[in-house]
Amino acid sequence: MQLNASKIIYSGNISLYTEDYQKTFNEIGEFAVAQGGFVQNSSSSCADQTENVETNSGYLTIRVPSTKFNESMKEIETYGTVISSSINSTNISQEYQDIKGQLDNLKIEEARLQGYLNQAVSLGDLLQIESELNRVRTEIDKRTTLIKNWDTEIAYSTIYISVYEKVLGASSIVSPFSGFVQKLTEGFIASINFLLNIIAVLILLFVRLIPFVAILGIGYLIYRKVRQFKKKKNL
Repeated sequence: MQLNASKIIYSGNISLYTEDYQKTFNEIGEFAVAQGGFVQNSSSSCADQTENVETNSGYLTIRVPSTKFNESMKEIETYGTVISSSINSTNISQEYQDIKGQLDNLKIEEARLQGYLNQAVSLGDLLQIESELNRVRTEIDKRTTLIKNWDTEIAYSTIYISVYEKVLGASSIVSPFSGFVQKLTEGFIASINFLLNIIAVLILLFVRLIPFVAILGIGYLIYRKVRQFKKKKNL
């Protein structure tokens, strides 16, 4: 069976560094639309120290006409410094033809069953033919949907894009006192907590030693009484 080389699904992955994240992010979306495609999905994460996010970054999945796939990949790579880039292609010609052949056979079977249904006389025959007809139509719907999805994948290539904004370089001035007051406060609180912990341990140790101190005190008193008694007896 001759394979149809036009039944190829293309996809690409591009990761970029950019000086201006938001500008690049918007340009990619606008470019996809200008090519007759669209943005399938996108997400952004903005720099926020409270959320431990140090730089702006985002992800886009765009769809462009497959006839413009290669030039779209090259154009998007010019929007920043390329970290990585890759292209993947999947030839589904064999699977496509198999499913198309199954669909054609199912449609022939559907027409045949429809003819039997029109000629059926008994209720039992009607129910049996309708059940089989429903099964065949369900299989037709599945294959029709699969072929439509494949046609869309073939017509519109997918490009997955990751965009990262460059972190400030060494030539930029970064204040060493950034967050100094907060760090000083946290250090002071940590010292107080450490001191309180030591005091708590000492108090607990003192309470635990009270019974031993009492026993030692009583023993000492007894010892003194015994010594005094012996002194008086010797006199």
